[in-house]
Amino acid sequence: MQEYCVIAFANARVATKGQNILQQTGLKAFLMPTPREITASCGLSLRLSPEDGPRAREALDAAGLPDGERRFYHMSYDEHHRSVVPAEELTANSP
Repeated sequence: MQEYCVIAFANARVATKGQNILQQTGLKAFLMPTPREITASCGLSLRLSPEDGPRAREALDAAGLPDGERRFYHMSYDEHHRSVVPAEELTANSP
């Protein structure tokens, strides 16, 4: 199974700004079309490893990028199934 973190943005300007912030932090973040399962987005998202999600959130917070302009998701897929879960649901369900 493949897994990655997706950050969806409110508009393209914020998406490219987010990518620049994360790259300056040393994180590998790739601009991609937003997966069709995510409906609240401008159509551009960033893809990064799931392990980098918390660090990415900290970097975007520190840079002052408002929560309302971005949303984190955990995506997993294999040849038969694709799943997208908002990151807030993952943290709410952890022990």
